Amino acid sequence: MKSIIKNILFVNLLALMLAIVFFAGCQQKQDDSKDQVEANIKMYTNVWDEILNKGNIDMIDTHFASNYVNKTVNSTVSGQAEAKEFFGAFLTGFSDINFVVDEIFGVDDRVVKIWTFNATHSGEFAGIPATGNNISLKGVSVSRIVDGKISEELDFMDDLGFMEQLGFTLSPSSE
Repeated sequence: MKSIIKNILFVNLLALMLAIVFFAGCQQKQDDSKDQVEANIKMYTNVWDEILNKGNIDMIDTHFASNYVNKTVNSTVSGQAEAKEFFGAFLTGFSDINFVVDEIFGVDDRVVKIWTFNATHSGEFAGIPATGNNISLKGVSVSRIVDGKISEELDFMDDLGFMEQLGFTLSPSSE
């Protein structure tokens, strides 16, 4: 009887030890994942501050994946060269840029930022001559970070409000 009780205690102790090891491993994985998300958020926030607020467009070379893709309602940007051209247009078309990350959070390899782009339209932008207008554009970006680089972004912004701030108005069609 004593040997049966010892065996039961041993099996229970072994099960308890395995459970502790298993859950400790799960916690370590959660901690590692949380650390990676925090690192992604820090890098991502810094990159956009450098590019838009400080005009350091070369951050694209070091912090964007070579196969980077950005999709908006109106366009798709593929690769680092197109990204430099696309975002560079904001740097040449606008001055007094103040890009603010209003809120940012992440899960796994995804980062979501809610942002505001404030600037003065002081140069040609997308074929639109400088208006001198102050603009404030709000948007949301859903991004994927792979191996510490920005790989993919989906940008959603108020395009209509942006165009209106640049002086364009839409009139109803007279068809």
